[in-house]
Order: sequence, then C-alpha cells, then structure tokens
Amino acid sequence: MNVSSDSSDEVIQMCYLIFNDILVSLISVFGVSANIMNIIIYIKLGFVDTSNLSFLVLSTSDLFTLIAGLLYNIFCFPIVNNIPDLTFEPLAIGYITAAWPRAVFSKMTCCVTVFITIERCLCIISPLKVKTILTTASTQSVLAILLVFCVLVNYMHVYTGSMYLQYNTRPPTNKSVLGLGFGANYLSVNEISGYLNTSTFTLLFFILICSTALLVYKLWQKSNWRGTLSCSRSSTFEELSRREKTVCVTVAILAAVLVLAYLPYTINCILSAVVVNGPQNGKYNNTLQMFWIVSFTFETINSSTSIFVYYRMSSQYRKMFHIVMNFDKRQKH
Repeated sequence: MNVSSDSSDEVIQMCYLIFNDILVSLISVFGVSANIMNIIIYIKLGFVDTSNLSFLVLSTSDLFTLIAGLLYNIFCFPIVNNIPDLTFEPLAIGYITAAWPRAVFSKMTCCVTVFITIERCLCIISPLKVKTILTTASTQSVLAILLVFCVLVNYMHVYTGSMYLQYNTRPPTNKSVLGLGFGANYLSVNEISGYLNTSTFTLLFFILICSTALLVYKLWQKSNWRGTLSCSRSSTFEELSRREKTVCVTVAILAAVLVLAYLPYTINCILSAVVVNGPQNGKYNNTLQMFWIVSFTFETINSSTSIFVYYRMSSQYRKMFHIVMNFDKRQKH
C-alpha cells in the first residue's frame, strides 16, 4: 500500500460525521435506555442464580460504555470545538474524561462475557463443584478484580504520570486553556501501554472464541446425552434442563455477537502494533482511522442490542419486562 492509496482526509471526515456523530449517537441513546431496563429487571429478578448478577454487571458495563461514548462524541462535535473563548480544549478533556472510561468499560464488557462463558462451560462439565465454588460472594469478588484489572491496563498513563491535564498557553492570544500535558516518560509508557492493551485484548478474544465453541459443543453433547435417559421425562428434570439450556444459549449468543462486534477492534489493535509508522504519524494513519470508526460502531451495536437476546431467550426476563412495562394491565383494559 502506498500513500496515495490510503483513505483521504475528506473521506475520514465524512465517515466520522455519518457513523460517529449520527449513527453511533442514535444507537447509543437507544442502548442507554435498553441497558437501564436490563439493570432494573435483573435487580428485580434477584441474585439467587449467579448468572443474573453477571448479566447485571454486563448491562452496567454496557451502559457506562455507551454513556462515555456519547460524552466523547459531544466533545468531538465541530460546533463544540469552534466555540470561542473556551477555557479548555474539548478534545483533550474528552480524551481523559470520556474516551479512557469508555475503553475501561468496553474491556470490562469483554472480560465479563469471557467470565460468564467460562462459568457456563464449567457448569455443564461439573455443575455440583461449580455451584459450591461460584457463590454470589465469589462471583462479586471475581467481577471486582476484573474491573480493577481493566482500570490498571487502560489508565497506565495516569498512574505513571506520563499524561495529565494542565493549563497550556495558546500562541495567538496568549490565553491559558486546560489541555493535555505529557511527562518525559510518555513515549515509553505509550509503547508499553499499546502492546499491553493489544496483547490483553487479543488474549481475551482468543479465550472467548475457544470458550464459546466449547460451550456450544458441551451443550449439544449434554442435550443428546439427556435425550437418551428415561428420567429426562420427569417435569422437574425437564424444567431444570430447559432453564440451564436457556442460560447457556443466551451466553453463547452474547459471546458470538461480541466476537463479531469486536473483530474490527482486535484487527486494528494488532495492525497498530505491528505496522511500521502506524497509528500516529504513519502513512497508514487514515486506513487505521477507518478501522477505528468501524470498530467503534460495532462495539456500540454490541452494547445496545443485548436486550433483544435477553427478551427472546429468557422467559423470566420476558415476564419481568412485561411487569415493569405494565403490559399485562394494559392488555386487560
């Protein structure tokens, strides 16, 4: 690829306008409402089943991902950046207060999905042992550790002091505005952070694909095995099997959607790490920017559409959804 074959700046700006400013914002507004509904429903369903707690955390993570994404889009709007006499640089403030938190919660979504998928695999392979180990308290601890891990991976610039907010003087007016400051160790920390984020996410992506494939295989294998047992005709066993199968299929669908949604992001992380003169000043900058736009859109869709999976797959969720929305009362009247 040569410089002339790379996407033009005009195309990039048009894609930002269509995808980031319009499409992503509209999807995010719907996704925020949908995830608030998910949170309400899973709180009402309770946490006797630890999977409800995991789904609650997953919905919360998706909610904050979308809110942070909307906030960052606002900071990126040209109309905001062209406001005269601002005492801060919108893109700089948006980068620290919105883009980074979005990255944290986006990665948290991946971690929680991986955890849920592995948990379901273990529940099928050895259900009795898993139920004694993965209690509500232990599940809370694991999810808290995952959140801390995501913060540490994504906020390396902050706690190493390589990037921070400071007042900078603009040459034309000599006016001080709040913007980004960079420490002497910025380049080295940025390189380490880039490779760490890439390797971490690639590993998560690989584990998610393997665990999802294993979950689908074990679910199919166990369904065939239960079909050969005469005792599977009992109503109690059938109900247990149906409930377990529903949760497993729900998790498998969520994981599969996440794999598809985060594939562009994973490719871009790898390209940014291995392509010479990559994301910042390289000749492939615009092509990588196109990948980021696509990945940002896909991630937003993933965080906004889980409500359809929950509603379609879970009868408990569906019943509680109707109660919260008062559908039953409306139908009677």
